[in-house]
Amino acid sequence: MTENFSLNEERMRAAISQADAYIEDLRDYVGRANRELYVETLGIGEDDIETARQVVNKFKDKARGGGQIAVESSAVGFLEACATWMEAYRDNLQSELDNYLGTEQQNTGTFTGQDV
Repeated sequence: MTENFSLNEERMRAAISQADAYIEDLRDYVGRANRELYVETLGIGEDDIETARQVVNKFKDKARGGGQIAVESSAVGFLEACATWMEAYRDNLQSELDNYLGTEQQNTGTFTGQDV
């Protein structure tokens, strides 16, 4: 006995919508990380003290990448990677929904009036 495969279109569209909202949030977080985590100065004597300058540079690197920290390991890079992954996931969900609906429509046209 073969069971029919069906997809809940409403739930799939809801998942795609939730993915869109999450992507928007992630893009907001990227902007915030770019603005709020990157510092030009901490006011700890970085103009005169080398170790203070190194601390400031470390904060800069952790925020956006640079120095010994790869961009993808920075706060901004990590959030951008998450947003990119989520966009691909959302696009895959949409593609699967489109494929399913196309197949459903094709099957409906093919099997109309037939006892299957």
